[in-house]
Amino acid sequence: VDTPLELLLHLWMAFSDSRPSILDDTRPMALLISDASIEMDCVDKSGIQPDNCTKMQLLWKLFHASSFAQDWGTCLNAMEEMLDENNSAQHGDNHCDAARAFALLQCRRPSAAREITTLLTSKLALLKNIDMAQPLLIVSELYNADALLLSEKGMGMVENTVCTPFICTRRALDALHNVSSKKKEKDDKARNSRSLHELKVTIYNDHGIALLIVGDSVGALHCFREAAKLVSSLKTSTETPLLWLLLPTSFNLSLLLLRDGHIEESAKLWLHARGHLSTWQKAVGGNNEALRKLKDLRVMAINRHGLLMAKRSMKAGAVILDQENIMEWVPPVVEQGDVEEDSTRVGGVDASQITALDVVILRCAVSLAEKKASSSFRKKTKSFGY
Repeated sequence: VDTPLELLLHLWMAFSDSRPSILDDTRPMALLISDASIEMDCVDKSGIQPDNCTKMQLLWKLFHASSFAQDWGTCLNAMEEMLDENNSAQHGDNHCDAARAFALLQCRRPSAAREITTLLTSKLALLKNIDMAQPLLIVSELYNADALLLSEKGMGMVENTVCTPFICTRRALDALHNVSSKKKEKDDKARNSRSLHELKVTIYNDHGIALLIVGDSVGALHCFREAAKLVSSLKTSTETPLLWLLLPTSFNLSLLLLRDGHIEESAKLWLHARGHLSTWQKAVGGNNEALRKLKDLRVMAINRHGLLMAKRSMKAGAVILDQENIMEWVPPVVEQGDVEEDSTRVGGVDASQITALDVVILRCAVSLAEKKASSSFRKKTKSFGY
C-alpha cells in the first residue's frame, strides 16, 4: 500500500468481506485521516445504521482520493456503491447526486450525468430553505452545462430551447449574485470566502465559453476578464495563484485576445501565466541575453509540442492495431505548469493545447521583442527610418 487511494481500496475490500458483527464497535482507520465526527453525527441522525454509516464515510473518502488521483473508474464505482447504500436505507442525498454527476462527466457519460443534474436542480428549487441550497444549485447548473457541451447538444442554439449551456451558466451566475448579496447582508467577510471566490472564477469562465457559442465575443471577453481578475486576487499561502484556476482562465482569455488581433495583450497575459513575462520585458528593453533566452524557450516549446503529439499519435495507433489492448491506470504526475511528453492535462487544460499556445505566443513574443528593441535602439541613437 503506497498511496491514500490504495489504502482506501484495501480498507473497502476488507470492510466488504468482513462480517457485520466485527465492525459494530470499530471505527475504520480511514476515518482517522481527518476529523469526521461532525459528518458521523449527521449521518447517524438520518436513521442510517452504524454499519452503513461507516460504509458511507469510507465511500466518501474513497471518492475524494480517487478524484485527486484521477482514477475516474474507482471514483464512479464509489458513488454507485453509495447510491446503493442510500437506496437500501431509503435516504436521499443531494450531495451524493452531485458527486455522481461529477464522476459520470469525468467518465464521459454526459447523458447519464444530465439526467441526474436535471432532477437535482428541480429538487433543490423546491426546497423551502433555498438559500442554504444555493451553492449546490450553482454546481448542479454548471454540471448540466458541461453535460450539454460533452454531448454536443448544446453547440447548436435553437430558439425556444429550454436548456442550453448559456441558460445553465446564466442561471448559475444569477444564483451566485444572489448568494453574494445575502452573504454581504450577514457578514462582509463571508462574501470573500475562498470557496465562493473559486466558484466565481469557474462560473465566469464557463459563462464566457457559453457566450462564445452563441456568438457574443464581447460578452465572453468581459467574463474572461472578470475571471482573470478574480484569479489574480486569489493567492495561496505561497502568494502564487492556483494553477487549476490560472491556466484555464488565462488560456481562454489569451486565445480570444489573439483571435481578435490584440497580440501584445495576449502575449503578456499568457507569458505571465507561464512565468516568462519578466524575460520578455527585459528582451523588449534591449537585453540581448533575455532575447536569446526567449528564443530558446520558443525552440523548446516547438520541440515539446512535436514530441507530445508524436507520442500521442503512437499510442492512438497502438490502440487501433490491438483492440484488446487495455490501458492500465497509472497515477498522474503532479505537474507545476511544466509539460512533459507523457503529460495529459496541465492545470485542467489539455497538454497539447497548452503547448500549441506556447508555440504561437512565443513566436509572437520574440517578434514583438525584436521590433520593440530595434525601435528603442533607433530612438536612442537618433537614427530614424528603415
